[in-house]
Amino acid sequence: MRAFFLPLMVAVAPLTANALEVPRFKSGGFNIGLQLLGTAPEHFDGQNLDAHVSPLISGAFQSSFQSAPYAVGLRLSYNILGFVSLGADVTATGWSIFDSRRGGAGFAVGMLAIHPLQFVFINKEERPFGLDFSTHVGVGYGIIGVSDPVALGMDGLVVQWGLTVDYFFTKYFGVEFFAKCNFLEMNKFYFDWDSAHRNPPGPGSSANIDPRRPGGTWWHTGLAIVLRIGD
Repeated sequence: MRAFFLPLMVAVAPLTANALEVPRFKSGGFNIGLQLLGTAPEHFDGQNLDAHVSPLISGAFQSSFQSAPYAVGLRLSYNILGFVSLGADVTATGWSIFDSRRGGAGFAVGMLAIHPLQFVFINKEERPFGLDFSTHVGVGYGIIGVSDPVALGMDGLVVQWGLTVDYFFTKYFGVEFFAKCNFLEMNKFYFDWDSAHRNPPGPGSSANIDPRRPGGTWWHTGLAIVLRIGD
């Protein structure tokens, strides 16, 4: 038995040591962020909504949302030489999913992130630690809705800003603190989601809102697991 395990340990040890090394951020690579622990507090611009829909409906819409509901997210990105990343970020939050009075929101954006620490270590092959930091901007689509009891909602453009702080324990695995804010530049409010999406749409089922004035913000903050594919 000893004769079997000794060669095995000799063979595996270099691989284990290699996995525990600090990532070579300079070489770039793919990152997959699983944002599993997070909350998503929302804030609506009540005055903007009141101006385009009745204050009664606007008030009912805003009061139907839970405060800071649980949220999950997924980020896929490719890092280029440690300096910038290109990718996509998805956020989903909701409550009472299987209830008639369910509600929630979803956002999907394409993003560009900058990693300032790489400029500090620009002349180094490796960093002395597994720490990384990034800040990003993104543009995409968002949808928000409640069923209370009529399906009220909004959808349209969102602009996202965010930051991350990552610490990699190995070349391939790390944890992350993230914070991202979705600015709601939506142009459509739905008084009855189902009726508005029929062909033809039901009369009075939706209204245009001014996208030049943000309809509010929707944050998402929490912790993530990061898987890295690269050197």
